[in-house]
Amino acid sequence: MHVLDFESLYPGCIGVFNLSYETIQCTHAECQSNQIPGRTELHVCKKRRGIYSALVGALRDLRLQIYKPETRKADKADGNALAASRVLKLFLVSCYGVTIRIHGLASPLLGEAITAYGRYVLQSTWDLAKTMGLAPKYGDTDSVFLDNPSEEATWKLIQEVGSRFRLQLAYERVYSVCVLSTVKAYFGILPNGDPEIKGLAIAKSNSPRFFQKTFQQCLTQLAEGRHSPTDFEIAKQQMSEIVSEAVQRLRERTVSLANLEYRVELREDPYEKLTSKRLPQAYQTAWLLTKQGKAPIRGEMVGFVKVFPFRLKGRQFTVKPTSQANLKEIDVDDYALSLHASLSQAFDPMNIKLATNPTSLSDFI
Repeated sequence: MHVLDFESLYPGCIGVFNLSYETIQCTHAECQSNQIPGRTELHVCKKRRGIYSALVGALRDLRLQIYKPETRKADKADGNALAASRVLKLFLVSCYGVTIRIHGLASPLLGEAITAYGRYVLQSTWDLAKTMGLAPKYGDTDSVFLDNPSEEATWKLIQEVGSRFRLQLAYERVYSVCVLSTVKAYFGILPNGDPEIKGLAIAKSNSPRFFQKTFQQCLTQLAEGRHSPTDFEIAKQQMSEIVSEAVQRLRERTVSLANLEYRVELREDPYEKLTSKRLPQAYQTAWLLTKQGKAPIRGEMVGFVKVFPFRLKGRQFTVKPTSQANLKEIDVDDYALSLHASLSQAFDPMNIKLATNPTSLSDFI
């Protein structure tokens, strides 16, 4: 899978299509035909260059044409160039957000125009790739994924997009294996076998380390299948075996509490939340810690493990702080189900079916 990313798509649209506070819905009659794609009731001025467009466009060109190439040199990059590129990137990343969020700078019409042109460029690139026979498989925000094209065809698309829109489409990376799950959630195996994970729930920092390690073992096995379709099918079978062994370890209670721990930030004041009849698991943990004399505060991270349900002082609990639990209390069925659910986001697109828990007496027998 070839992954192509636009370099600063929204700043590029601002600069190329003259998007500025004073150019949206200008009063010139001759400009009304210059309609915004998908928003035919809106138009952009053709007679004068907008201040915001000129500023953002100039800073984008400064970063992409002057400073960023310096940071990519094979020898040691200039520290000043690297710092300048990062500062410019920070500004460019913010140039859309200020049009919709910052009081005094927000302009809904300008924000809508920026996203409309972003969608237009991305959709046009997708359509162009299909016309050229490149089999695009995924496109989101500023990226296009092409299914196993030739290098020559990929570069031809990049040149064509640059010629049409005066925007830079960068050849970002190549995946030997790419699994597309949902919008903004996928993972890929690079040609050297290293994995890259984007947006999958199981890879997030609050997921138990045991889940993350199991997934990493699966990815390592999948990397072995990157060389051919036959190897890929074999790797898929072995991934199922890795998960079965992980579930077995859960049932044997050989996984440490530290590796089963969930870590969650308390986003609300625990003292206000503790008066509720039903407590989310993180606040169950806060309640139990408070009773032990270790009162957590808002913004603090708390660690807990899932245990068999129990009642204490009229309240129902399904978790305990890691420091208060032991392995015998762990609800292994809950962990097994959670592991399967977390992996399904990555496994379902590959048609990998995981073994389920027994559901009847005959299954147990």
